[in-house]
Amino acid sequence: MVDLGGYVIILVETTDKKIKLYGSPADRADLEVGDEILEVNGRSLDNCTHTEVISHIHQCIRSRTICLRVKRKTSCKLGE
Repeated sequence: MVDLGGYVIILVETTDKKIKLYGSPADRADLEVGDEILEVNGRSLDNCTHTEVISHIHQCIRSRTICLRVKRKTSCKLGE
C-alpha cells in the first residue's frame, strides 16, 4: 500500500490529448500541465534549484498557506 499523504490524484488524458489532474490541490487551483510557477508566497523562484523550490513549497504547505504566481502555458499558435 502506498501512503498518498491525504491526497488522491487522478490523471486522465482527454480526447484532445490534454492531461487533467482531478482531486488535487492543483486541480482546485486551476493549475494546468505546463504552467510555470514563478513565485511561491511572494518568493521568486528565479535561480532556485529544484531542491530549494520543493523545500520552500513544503514549508508553505506546513504553514497551511500557499499563494502561487503562475505563468500560464498557452496552446495558441500564430494564425489560429
